[in-house]
Amino acid sequence: MDAAQLWVLAVLVGTIVLLVWELVPAGITGLLTIAAILLGNAVLSEPILAGQEPFLGFIDRAVIAVASMFVISLGVQRTGAVGIITDVLFTGRGLSTQRHYWAVLLIVMVASAFLNNTPLVLIFMPLVLGMADPLKEAPSKLLIPLSFVSILGGMCTLIGTSTNLIVASSLASSSKGQVTLGMFDFLPMGAIFAVVGSVYLFSFGKRLLPERPSLGLGTGSGIAAEYMTEVEIQKGSKSIGKSIAEAFPRGEKKSLRVLQLIRNDVIHSALPDKVIEPGDVLLIKGDPASLVKFHRPGQTGIVSVQDVSGDESTDAGKTISVTLAEIVVTPGSRWVDRQVGEVRFRERYNVSVFAVQRHGTHLREKVEELRLKTGDILLVQGSLDNIRGLKASENFLVVEGVGRNIPHTQRAPVAIAALFVFMALAISLPGQVHIAALVAALLMVLGRCATAAEAYSSMDWDVLFLLGGTLALGRAFAQTGLAGLTAERLVDTCGPLGIAATVGGIYVFTALMTQVLSNNAAAAIMTPLAYQTGIEFPGADTPIPFVMAVAFGASCCFLTPIGYNTNLLVYGPGGYKFTDFLKIGAPLTLIFCVLAAIFLPWIYG
Repeated sequence: MDAAQLWVLAVLVGTIVLLVWELVPAGITGLLTIAAILLGNAVLSEPILAGQEPFLGFIDRAVIAVASMFVISLGVQRTGAVGIITDVLFTGRGLSTQRHYWAVLLIVMVASAFLNNTPLVLIFMPLVLGMADPLKEAPSKLLIPLSFVSILGGMCTLIGTSTNLIVASSLASSSKGQVTLGMFDFLPMGAIFAVVGSVYLFSFGKRLLPERPSLGLGTGSGIAAEYMTEVEIQKGSKSIGKSIAEAFPRGEKKSLRVLQLIRNDVIHSALPDKVIEPGDVLLIKGDPASLVKFHRPGQTGIVSVQDVSGDESTDAGKTISVTLAEIVVTPGSRWVDRQVGEVRFRERYNVSVFAVQRHGTHLREKVEELRLKTGDILLVQGSLDNIRGLKASENFLVVEGVGRNIPHTQRAPVAIAALFVFMALAISLPGQVHIAALVAALLMVLGRCATAAEAYSSMDWDVLFLLGGTLALGRAFAQTGLAGLTAERLVDTCGPLGIAATVGGIYVFTALMTQVLSNNAAAAIMTPLAYQTGIEFPGADTPIPFVMAVAFGASCCFLTPIGYNTNLLVYGPGGYKFTDFLKIGAPLTLIFCVLAAIFLPWIYG
């Protein structure tokens, strides 16, 4: 290897380390990748990427298309366009709840071939959760299939997932425009994956889904969830002077348990005979109703969770109806990485936050000091009107007590028309999907499906900056000859085993990479390598099977909850453990590996 190749390899390793360990936000990692390439240009005798090439990723057609897709998805979500289509197809059909659930999954799978997966799962997750009781199933039996079918549908078209857009763009760049991928070039293999994956999920795979109570307030199995929170004992509390055993007597109807007692910043074991004093902080665990009851004045001395002007005996105090709700922090929420206290829930949304759960873990820190992450579940209390206000926020998804969280507005027909324009242009302009997406995004804004400010705020800048950086890295990978060198080694190793083994090897390597990196980063890095391997492979007529192995491997996000946004979304509400995804995802990934090795060379060779 020469100096430039070693430098690019070091940048690749550094990028992977930053992404895996999440040392800095993903967008910053993308910018650091470009900075490292620019530094290499300065210190090496020959530039890695000359002139403006390191920055071309930011104006790449894939970045334009992905940015436009954020706006399109926002318009669809805000107007309830998918909900209206669902109503037209299924209202009055007399479907049983089980068939309705299957119909929802079919809608999600088909729609995800043309729309961003994440808002689709956001739209339909409350509906699926509402089916748990009628189906007498735990939500854990229903939510992983919802996430997985959205991934399966997204594999089928060029615009179904940003991964396919990146692969197509990177392929066009690597081949100097000689090889391109069209709207439905992914469909033959994608349809095979979708059919086989669906059969697997509802036969053998269903047995691997856990029967576990949701982290929600109630579940189909009738088991109430538990939360953990901290309370401070203030003067006037009825608990003062009592032992923990007296204040929290054991029994079936007493669902609160003291786990720790903190006094003067010293943590003590919650021994039954420990006497409670003013100023003590108790770490308690229990069901939501008991937690709220304990928070009332006279128990902890904490002020009422609902601000009421005037005395409780007044009419104003009596007419306030409070309720509990759970909200999930959505991908792209403006409050991600902000402390709960910074959000000012009481002032901004007029609700109180009682507890937080993350990935099935009860968090022990003080609630107001916790930094929110995507997928966190917050237990909140407020009036019915205030909870409805939260439903309208793009920063949170209300998952408790929601029958259907699909708004219907008069702008839905405009959004549906923009979608049809998008699809028509994408089909009629092969290789120009970024133009189709940009036109549709503009129609969403001009048609007032979303305001310009909302369109700007819908951009996931972490994704776009990371995409720009990894596209530059992929270009450097090809430009320095590192892709060609790696391809030669791959051909030497796998060549004697045949094209099927090589395609399968690329698929497996990409699928493993996408579990620890973002699928977009894996696609941008692997596409130049796969293209070069296809060019150099003896007997291969086209590099397309090798490139398609990257596209489908990068979308194979079934092994971990962090591999894809939709997995992360269902992680908390489904009450899943990290290993649940591995149990059901590993066999599916293995099946897809075999299918890819057999069918990709045959379909695209």
